[in-house]
Amino acid sequence: MTDAASLTVQVARALTRRLAEAPAAGSCPMPELEALVRPLLTRARWRSDAGDGRFAPIAARAQAWVTDGCRHDALVRLALDYVSLLDAGGARTAYGMRVAAELDDALALAPSVVMLPSFETLDMVDLLRLRATSARVVGLRDSTTMADGDACTPSEFFWHDVDHLRFMVREDLAVLGVAIPDAYGAPDRDGRRGTFDAATGGHRRVLAAAVAPLAARRGAHARLMQRAAATVDGLLSGLARRGSGQACGVAAARLLLFEICHEKSLTPVPEILHRELAGEMHAVKVRAKLARRFWGEAVDPGLADHLAVGRALLLRLLVEEDIA
Repeated sequence: MTDAASLTVQVARALTRRLAEAPAAGSCPMPELEALVRPLLTRARWRSDAGDGRFAPIAARAQAWVTDGCRHDALVRLALDYVSLLDAGGARTAYGMRVAAELDDALALAPSVVMLPSFETLDMVDLLRLRATSARVVGLRDSTTMADGDACTPSEFFWHDVDHLRFMVREDLAVLGVAIPDAYGAPDRDGRRGTFDAATGGHRRVLAAAVAPLAARRGAHARLMQRAAATVDGLLSGLARRGSGQACGVAAARLLLFEICHEKSLTPVPEILHRELAGEMHAVKVRAKLARRFWGEAVDPGLADHLAVGRALLLRLLVEEDIA
């Protein structure tokens, strides 16, 4: 773990602070996102100059992004068009089939929730810090990349992160007292749950139900993210102070926190963390993921032996750091 925040985290924090005072609905210029447009411009221009003319319009749109109004939706669509060109000729990906129809509603969540298309390689600490902002990263890659134990094409990686976004929005609204539908239906006779709805012949869409409630609670959501940031920062600082003396326990604690707040999308505030850490459910899930190398080489499978220590450490820090 490094103390220095990644560029994506810096942009997310800057946007979160400013957009807390933004208009309650509708789009607004987001010049902070220019830092994320530049890598798109560089890549699209390089591919165009190398002879792939399909990327010339992408480069032109990226070049004009500032003068066209610094629009958040324009950046997200630009990023999607870029990764889709990389996948050209391939079939619609599994995540794409599941969530592509949610894109317009995801964009309509702004300025309460903003998507950040980013080429940065983010570690678990970065993603925890991002969870505690009003921004949700949408990862961009130039080639096939592993995610959640599977090989993802560039567009699949994009849609995978949009899928994360919709569950995070649902959990944040739940903390604010608003229930929206779950994308997962009731268990089938084998106990499995899926997002495909046989009655409609398509995957369940949930974000349309989130747009109006989130806009109406924009201030409350901003305050919730302030609490989340204080919680995450307090826990990460407390874990860092434990240092090398408890290295494995600290790493296991971070992994548990990541499972709860990123993988399971739960909002990182004390009352939620106390509830989720009260039992062994997440430790059992993490242990199973480690056994099948869900996170690949990024996580030491030996941390499975330290999850109980990590869980106890997080519970202790929630009290000792007086995180409320």
